[in-house]
Amino acid sequence: MAERSGASPISGRIPNVLYRWLEEKVESGEYPNLNQALIGQLMRAKTLEEEHENRKELIKLKSDIIREVIEDLSNSLP
Repeated sequence: MAERSGASPISGRIPNVLYRWLEEKVESGEYPNLNQALIGQLMRAKTLEEEHENRKELIKLKSDIIREVIEDLSNSLP
């Protein structure tokens, strides 16, 4: 892989490991350029974070429902 040319506005602003990772995404054809790769991966990270938060909320709701059912069953026992 070539060294950073400095041609990209992001080349001097991110760690080498991330630059190379984004560069691989461009070279593989996943994105047309580094800026699009950066934006695409940031959007992906944001989406994954939101999905994770939604799952946590869903698990909490399910736990609350299960707890209520168990309490109702316990209260209905003789």
